[in-house]
Amino acid sequence: MKRSFGHEDAALATPESLGSIVANHNIRLFLDGNEKRYVVGPKGSGKSLLLLRKAIDQRAKGDSLCIPSDTSNPVDRLVAAQHVGQRFNYMIGDPAKAHLAWATVWKHSIYRSIVDHLRDLLVEELSGRQSLLSGSHAMTQAEMNRLTATQAVIEKYATRLGHAPRGPYYYYTELGNRLDSGGHKAVQEVGQENMELEGILQLIPVSVYVFLDNLDDYYEREPELWYNSMYGQFRAVREIGFAYRHIHVFTSIRQDVYNQFADELSLQYFDYITTLSYTREELARIFQSHLEQLDDSLLMQPGKRNSDPWEAFFGPLARLPHERAGVEEDVRDYIVRHTLGRPRDMIHMGTVMLERRPEQGFDQESLRDAVHRASEHIARQYIAEVTPLLDPRFNIREFVSGYLPGSLFKKEDMDAITDRYLSENFEPAEIAPDSDFAHPFETLFGLGLLGMVRQKIDGVAYEQHFLPPSQGLEYPEKYKIRNGHLFVLHPVLSGWLSNRVQSHNFIIGPELPVAV
Repeated sequence: MKRSFGHEDAALATPESLGSIVANHNIRLFLDGNEKRYVVGPKGSGKSLLLLRKAIDQRAKGDSLCIPSDTSNPVDRLVAAQHVGQRFNYMIGDPAKAHLAWATVWKHSIYRSIVDHLRDLLVEELSGRQSLLSGSHAMTQAEMNRLTATQAVIEKYATRLGHAPRGPYYYYTELGNRLDSGGHKAVQEVGQENMELEGILQLIPVSVYVFLDNLDDYYEREPELWYNSMYGQFRAVREIGFAYRHIHVFTSIRQDVYNQFADELSLQYFDYITTLSYTREELARIFQSHLEQLDDSLLMQPGKRNSDPWEAFFGPLARLPHERAGVEEDVRDYIVRHTLGRPRDMIHMGTVMLERRPEQGFDQESLRDAVHRASEHIARQYIAEVTPLLDPRFNIREFVSGYLPGSLFKKEDMDAITDRYLSENFEPAEIAPDSDFAHPFETLFGLGLLGMVRQKIDGVAYEQHFLPPSQGLEYPEKYKIRNGHLFVLHPVLSGWLSNRVQSHNFIIGPELPVAV
């Protein structure tokens, strides 16, 4: 039994937290096979945790080499304080050339790591082939020269010098510094080295699994550089899988980076990616799995832990009245709609609830206070994540608290609010048509913080549609959303409204119904 709700950082994951992963269809496809190579999702959606689970499960089978080989660090991560390759990335300029260059870098990093890990096995395999050919008394001078050259390549790239085998990110960092100083010439040299390395990869007699976790923070620091690097990695992983059926590379990619991978192969990519998204029921199950592990002292009705974990923790508050809608709302729906639909949000909700829980258990007021506090934390963290990707002059919190009268808007409301916001804060010459602050509602929509009321597929009922976090930022249509009937502010921002005028009589949240 636990007295904490769980870890929000995947680096602190435990066997128990890995065991509580809610495995929907997409997640099961990734965990159970080798076809899905890329885990794609917003920050906080569980990419690192899922990759870690895959790495640990593969090691448990014991039938292949897993990289990293250090069991205490089952996935490889970039740990450099500053992203490498900045000067080189700027030098190339042309995005197409940059993507190819970074693909070359990633192939080299992965190849070097594999050869480093398998040096002894490769030497043994090569020695066996030499003996076999020598025993046949038919080995030509050309074959002898080829085997000698292959051995020299192995020694060149996998000299141990007493160190433990290196992961791909070690070589990635090394190459980045080399490219910064060597430029185009260094890329050509790396390409030649890749050809040497590719000549010995077919010698590998075992299956190899490589696990790369791309930390989202680097995209926030250097968006253009990290995008070019990630697209290069994306292509490298796919091409390695084609060329070497015994080498399997798995990696994580942030959703808003992947959304920019628009090329002639976009449809084929669906064969290789696992997109992380969760229904309300799945998010509630994530929360419930942690409720079930809490210590009895944290439950209002411990005897109901197994039969109804929600009632065990919340007691009679398993349903809450929603006065404006005139209905009762299930507490699990109330919690889920005050998040951005990511597993990390659910864990944070639980953490704040335990911090704010009165000794005798929650009443309505203390529960609502805890949910709104956690919801505001989620909003603040998310805004911090996306701020480097936006025009720095657009302060979302100031816009919401200073200009929004409530949570419901019509098109004419948004036009009037935007005109007032711009006239009071910017000179006409500053207002470029493609600036985020010139389109505040559209930017909120692209961030998933503003929803559109639209007809369902049946053409009769209406529901609220929110984009997943960050998914709409790179869409060409991100400034063209005002053809909707009604728009609603996401509940995670409701705490920033200054006067909280409530002009709606329905519950606000993704996919929830609206009577129009």
